[in-house]
Amino acid sequence: FEKCPLQYAYRYVEKIDPPAAPSLHLILGTSVHYALEILYKKVWSLQKPTLEDCLQRYQEKREEEKSEAEKKVQNSFAVEDVTVFYDRGVHYIERYYQEYHPFNQAIPIEVEKNISFSMSDTDNMRWVVDRIDKKENDLIIVDYKTNRHLPTDGKDTPKEQLTLYGLAIKNDWWSKYDRLFAKLVY
Repeated sequence: FEKCPLQYAYRYVEKIDPPAAPSLHLILGTSVHYALEILYKKVWSLQKPTLEDCLQRYQEKREEEKSEAEKKVQNSFAVEDVTVFYDRGVHYIERYYQEYHPFNQAIPIEVEKNISFSMSDTDNMRWVVDRIDKKENDLIIVDYKTNRHLPTDGKDTPKEQLTLYGLAIKNDWWSKYDRLFAKLVY
């Protein structure tokens, strides 16, 4: 909304989806999120995810997304760009895996959770939370960012996003937990 109120109105009030503009940034984010989703679904079901499995899931999703994007524009991305973005995703997953393995910092209770928050009788905001964890009697909202750099524009966009997630989750789950935290993973 802050970037462009008219764009927000078209998309979320009038329900007009913009034409899909395939981008390697979007493919990277979708693919990394998918690999981490599968990783935490395995953790949740008491399986032990391997780095190789995570990288395979990343590559499968990346190829699927890239193929779909190229069909839409009936073109292909520059090989150098595809390689750079592929390598970034591999780096992100390897670094994440090494830092958080064996993934026992908290218990994942939701992965890719759809949440909503009513602003009024007619306005309802919806999001997908990357992960919700439980640690002792605390709830932790986890959001992944695949941006190359931390935001430098002075805006607290991730902070605002996590606050809205917290408000939506508070309505449904707050009474069951002592505290609510948010964790942003770049």
